[in-house]
Amino acid sequence: MKRSQNIFIGSVVALLIVSAGYYYFYQNFLTLNQEVSDSTGIIAKDTAEQSRILSLRNSVKNTQNDKILLDTFFVPKENVADFLQSIENLADQSGVTHTLSVGTQSDGALDPLNREWLTVTVSTTGSFDQTIRFLSLLESMPVKSAFSTISINTVVPPTKGGVVWTASIAFKVIKTK
Repeated sequence: MKRSQNIFIGSVVALLIVSAGYYYFYQNFLTLNQEVSDSTGIIAKDTAEQSRILSLRNSVKNTQNDKILLDTFFVPKENVADFLQSIENLADQSGVTHTLSVGTQSDGALDPLNREWLTVTVSTTGSFDQTIRFLSLLESMPVKSAFSTISINTVVPPTKGGVVWTASIAFKVIKTK
């Protein structure tokens, strides 16, 4: 009987050791599982934050690009003379004779933006082809313009030189103050 008691006690001790080992490894597994879960949450949070930062950087970059593009639609006050010279160059390039008059016009909507309208009136004389070419060149200028008047008329001079075309073009562009 002593032998069976020793076997029984040995079995109970072995069972206790196996149970303790199982309990230890189970607790260790639960702790490791919690740490992995916490780490995954931190990584997900950091990834989301990095994504938001990248999105914000792209938005700022796109906004800066849009601002640069928008600024090309305006005539800076220091470039008004150059702008008017470019209109005269277009008239010379198309072959029309021209007169140019300029003014400014305030607009309540533009005041907070420190902008105002630059009004330009151009009167031309030339052939039909020259006049249309000048209009095409004028419309293709890289500024945002609003044409208010385009009037094209024919004049028959008393000499036998043929038909002369006159044009009166009024438009405005936004300029900085």
